[in-house]
Order: sequence, then structure tokens, then C-alpha cells
Amino acid sequence: MLAMFNVPLIYQAVTNWEYHPKGDISRGQCICGQAFSFRGPKKVSEELRIPGPPNERLGEVIRKVYQQTGLPISAQGEIVQSEALSGIHVEKAIFHHHISGKYVSCYEIETQTWKWMQENSWTRVIIATHPLLVWRMQKVFEKLGAEVIIPPGLEVVGYDPKGTQWRAHNETYWRTYEFLARGHHVLMNWI
Repeated sequence: MLAMFNVPLIYQAVTNWEYHPKGDISRGQCICGQAFSFRGPKKVSEELRIPGPPNERLGEVIRKVYQQTGLPISAQGEIVQSEALSGIHVEKAIFHHHISGKYVSCYEIETQTWKWMQENSWTRVIIATHPLLVWRMQKVFEKLGAEVIIPPGLEVVGYDPKGTQWRAHNETYWRTYEFLARGHHVLMNWI
């Protein structure tokens, strides 16, 4: 049964926890920001959500990349609402799953962004997310067919003990969740 799985990929999923910038941002064609929890009640409309510190930091990284490149941005709603992106046009703001009522997962952010990229004939994406989520986001985009560029500066993102998702409260919780999420992505053949 193990032969059915890509053993090197499983090994990477279990052992790759370091974030490293990759590529030259000047080669990018767009920027994709994937959020890391938010503050406020879970069942609240988008306009009442508070981005929280990790999403503010992600907004800052995206702003820097945008200021250097002028590239179009696709970002999850919690980042779009950050003060850091105030005044910057986000071409593709993702607040909802493409199927009404479903949870907006990481995979959903990447597939919606990939569809947008295909509509524009783009293949190179600069990704911005929590450092421990970079590996999974990168692998999904690569599986879809994108070339991934990872900017410097993501190490500032951090955790949010007051975030709505328990897994975003600290590194121990996130590593536990991320380990399971990576396994799920491998099993679903998303990476």
C-alpha cells in the first residue's frame, strides 16, 4: 500500500518545516496572500472580522512586494481587510468558497487564485502566508502547474493567541494541525 504513495513527498511533508525565500520577485506575475486566522466571533460577516496581527504582518509583506513590483494581488479576505493593504487595489479578494456555504480552505484559496492566473495566462506566483504554511501552499501551486516564488520577510508573521482558530494560537498547535493537513493534502492528491 505504501508503494501507492510518493514516498519522497511524504518524507518532505514530515521533515520540511523551515521557511526559505525562493526565486526573484521581479519574475513574478501576481501575488497570492493566504490568511492565518482572524479575530472576532466565528459566525460573523466579513465586514465585522478583525484581521489580527498575523494577517496585518502578511499585509505588510504583500505591500512591500507590491511596492517593488506593482503586480496584481489575489488575497484572502482577512488580509484584504488589513490596515497594511489600505489604499492598495486587490484584484482578486477571496471571501467565499466557490460553493456557497462551504469553508474557505487553503486549497480553495490556491485553486481560486490558479483559475484567476489561468484567465490571465500567468504561471508565476509570489506567495505570502505563515512560514509553516509555505511548504503546503507551494506544493499545491506546483501541482496545479505554477512556478512559485517565496519572498523574504514572512518570518515576522507569528501567531495569534486571540485568533478564532485554535490552531493559530501558537507554534505547537499549528505544527500539530499542519502535520495532519499535509497528510490530508497528500491523500487527496492535492500535492
